[in-house]
Amino acid sequence: RIDFQGSDEVAPTAAAAVTRTPVTLARRGSLREVIAEPAVRVTIGVTMVIMLGFGLIVPILPLYAKSFGAGRADVGLTRLMFDLVAGPLADRYGERAMATLGSTIVGVSSALAAVAPTFGLLVVFRGLGGAGSSILFAALMSYLLRSVPPNKMARTMSIFFASFLLGSVVGQPLGGLIASMLGSASPLWFYAGACLLSAALTFQFLRRTTAT
Repeated sequence: RIDFQGSDEVAPTAAAAVTRTPVTLARRGSLREVIAEPAVRVTIGVTMVIMLGFGLIVPILPLYAKSFGAGRADVGLTRLMFDLVAGPLADRYGERAMATLGSTIVGVSSALAAVAPTFGLLVVFRGLGGAGSSILFAALMSYLLRSVPPNKMARTMSIFFASFLLGSVVGQPLGGLIASMLGSASPLWFYAGACLLSAALTFQFLRRTTAT
C-alpha cells in the first residue's frame, strides 16, 4: 500500500524554495574602478594622444588638400578597405604589435604628407595613414575586449569613446591656431609626433597578448 499522505506539503515547499532563491548578478564596476583597470588607462591614454593629434589636422586638411586638388575621400576609402583586415591582423600577430605598428604608420605617413611635393604622393601618404588608423583602433578595441571583465565592459566603452571624441574636439582649435602661426602643413608634423608618442606608449605599456 502506497501512502500519499504529506505529498501535497512537499511540492509547495520546494516551489517556495525555488522562488525565494536570490539571483546574484555580477556587480558593475564604478567609474573609478573601471579607470583603475590597467588596460583601460593605457588605452584611454593612447586614444587621447592620437585623437588630439588628429584634431590638430582636421581644420587644415581641406585647405591643404585643396592646394593639391585632393579630397578626403581617398583616406576614407583606404581605411574602409583596411577595416576588413585589421581585426584578423590583431588576432594573428597580437594587439600590442599591431597597435604599435598602426601608430607608427600613421605618424610616418603624416610626416611624409607634410612634405609631399605632388597631388599623387599626398593621396598615397594620406591613404597609408588611413590604413594605419584601421590597424591601430582595431588592435585597441580587441585589447579592451580581451582584457576588461564583462561586467565592466559597458562603462569601459563609454570612457573609450569619450576619450576618442574629447581628444578630437580639443585638438581642433589648437590645430587652427598652430596653422595660423606656423603654416598649413605644421599640424601634420604635430600629428606625426603624437602618433609616434602613441606608438611608444603602446609598445611600453600594453601587455603582450598571445597571437592566434
